[in-house]
Amino acid sequence: MIRALTDADVIAASQLHKDSFDKAWSVEVLAPHLDKDLCLGFFQSNILTGFVINTVAGDQSEIITIAVAPEHRGQGVGRKLLDAAHASLKDKGVEVIFLEVAIDNQAAQHLYKTLGYEPFGTRPAYYKRPEGRVAATLFRKHLVP
Repeated sequence: MIRALTDADVIAASQLHKDSFDKAWSVEVLAPHLDKDLCLGFFQSNILTGFVINTVAGDQSEIITIAVAPEHRGQGVGRKLLDAAHASLKDKGVEVIFLEVAIDNQAAQHLYKTLGYEPFGTRPAYYKRPEGRVAATLFRKHLVP
């Protein structure tokens, strides 16, 4: 089931983000997004197994984070979240969505490409990791042709 995240989901979302990224978002970082951004969660048996947060500015949106529990990756959770976000954003008048993803995250890049996202640039040394910096690939998807 996909639904909007609520205050009751913030601790689980923070933990899921920690399980997904080297630089995890705390509860204090995640909570303000609930009031201002599109925050959708994927729940299985009432357990948060993935979420996406999109910020909206006029007719544009940016995916600022998406996370799927490691044990649920490769099962379509990310695709379902993005499909739901696309539908909701289109209803809000969004015409184009942007995102960046680590250049070495081939699984995410493949998912974005299969959903119609196009790479259009890079940000050198964008992500800071314990082993060094990694570039980001910039993607965009037009919801309205």
